[in-house]
Amino acid sequence: MSPKNHIDSLKNRKRETKLDHKKLQKELKVASLEGKQRDAFQTKTTFSPSTVGYGFGTCPRYWQFAFNGVEFKDSFTAEGMAAMENGTASHDRIQKSLKRLTKVATVKHLEKELKIEDPPIRGFIDVILDVDGEEIVGEIKTIKAEQYDLRKITETPSDSHLVQILIYMKGMNIDEGFFLYENKNTHEISTFPIIMNEENKEYVDYIFDWMREVYQAFQDKKNVKRGYSKSSYQCKYCPIFDACYEAPDGRTKIETLQVRQA
Repeated sequence: MSPKNHIDSLKNRKRETKLDHKKLQKELKVASLEGKQRDAFQTKTTFSPSTVGYGFGTCPRYWQFAFNGVEFKDSFTAEGMAAMENGTASHDRIQKSLKRLTKVATVKHLEKELKIEDPPIRGFIDVILDVDGEEIVGEIKTIKAEQYDLRKITETPSDSHLVQILIYMKGMNIDEGFFLYENKNTHEISTFPIIMNEENKEYVDYIFDWMREVYQAFQDKKNVKRGYSKSSYQCKYCPIFDACYEAPDGRTKIETLQVRQA
């Protein structure tokens, strides 16, 4: 019997079991999402550094709706939730390892809160290291193997990750940062630096000015135009998509945040 025919015969073999495995798999997916926040009305009061440079976060209309208060539609799947929880567990494990550092650096802060008034920003920095009395901002990311290979080869973060760490560095007035990337498949890690050079300083100043413009439009109660077309990926994964397109488009034009390549 050929291997294929052998596999087909195994697949077609009847198994008399009390447990309905298809129903079990379905119920497990439902159970994994139980207690998790689904659709909910939310009002944002600050920009989130992890969101600003990513997809819908670059759209000024998203932030206008978020600051005014809007129904957020949660699109999490059981698989997506599992990936997030695994990422959180890996994040905690790596932070525990960082706390054991004694030679090249020591940990000064973990989950350091950053709060800025102008523009309003709130976030949590993964780690701040002390290296010979100098503070270094660190961000931890766990990513898929193919993404990890690209980060390792180029020694650059993803575009949205760069936005995030530059906001932290500017907010803390710290000139050096680093990324720690972990391969989800193999748990290999790579680290590489981010320096607040003139190019990055100019870039992060632009990001702050953009947030100020967006927030001022919200304070002035201006109705901001949609930043992207309905078929764009920024709109496709936007949690306020329904509310945005149920309301008429605005008249105030604010350019979307132009996220440059890291």
